[in-house]
Amino acid sequence: MKVIPISGVIGWDVSAKDIRSALEAAAGDEVEVQISSPGGFVYDMLEIYNLIRNYQGKKSTRLMGIAASAASYVAMAAGFVRQEDNAVFMIHNAQGGALGDQNTMRKAAEILDGFSGLIARAYAEKSGKSIEAVRTLMDSDAWYFGIEALDAGFVDEVVTSSTGAGTDRAAALAMARAQYERCKKIIGDVETAESLQQAAALLPITKEKPAGVAGVQTAAKADGTLKTGGAKTMTLEEFKRDNPALYAEATADARQAGKVEGVTEERARVSALEKWIAADAGNAKVAAIVAEAKATGKSEADVAPQLQVAVRDAKVVDPDNPPAVATTPAASGAGFDSEALAIIEKAGLTPDEVAKKGKGK
Repeated sequence: MKVIPISGVIGWDVSAKDIRSALEAAAGDEVEVQISSPGGFVYDMLEIYNLIRNYQGKKSTRLMGIAASAASYVAMAAGFVRQEDNAVFMIHNAQGGALGDQNTMRKAAEILDGFSGLIARAYAEKSGKSIEAVRTLMDSDAWYFGIEALDAGFVDEVVTSSTGAGTDRAAALAMARAQYERCKKIIGDVETAESLQQAAALLPITKEKPAGVAGVQTAAKADGTLKTGGAKTMTLEEFKRDNPALYAEATADARQAGKVEGVTEERARVSALEKWIAADAGNAKVAAIVAEAKATGKSEADVAPQLQVAVRDAKVVDPDNPPAVATTPAASGAGFDSEALAIIEKAGLTPDEVAKKGKGK
């Protein structure tokens, strides 16, 4: 059996291209897709789900740490789902960013509602619950720890450690929620109304919405028509006629290429900033400046003068009167001057979080 990992943010740390290559290399052998992810981008989620679902060999998914948001949907693709007894599973409504007038916001809301309906169907089919019941759970961000996911019907088997010692539920959920919040920050910095429309274009819109599943969409059948789960069958020409904008987006490879390029550029921006922390570990002011830049979208070039001053100031030390070093930085601000604390507060962080970043944690 071949193991295929999905670790980190989907579409950021792991791409659909990675999963496609791994499945092609498996060449029909049995695969286990091991998931530890707080979620990710809708477009990549859909492609990875379809790649796993359409793989011809025997397949299963295994939840190793956290499978939240987009990752919990991907987990449904293999049919058989295992979960470690200390892993966390979470379902919620589709989310995404949008900026524009009322028409843009309404369109984004309709697209997200459609994705939520599509995702709900997969959860309902796995759990045996009604779509209405699943949508209610998704409305409230439902979290499950270990065997709770089995009891709810979302997984088929729970794997218990040989020692029988599981992680504390409260601690596991707290850690999972923290990972999920960091994932939301990454998505919020990159996802746009345009990228949501690109993802929606992968799934032609139905003319009629099935009861309880707003905007559920399915792929084209072999005969070129679009089967819509109880709704009227739409031909490809009808879809092109009724949805010209979505049809254009579905066939515009350049748009997706631009989205991928945007993610790559964002990853490069963050990496360039974090190199300053690695080069001067323990410099709280550098860590604070980097944290603010990451939060506000600034590039390395934008904050390079501030970083250079922070590095210089840290090296100007009187050997006969060295500054005190806080051994346990805390939320009180110990170890930071007033300028650093102001930057930290502006970035929406705590001194303790910045201190950990400065130490490379």
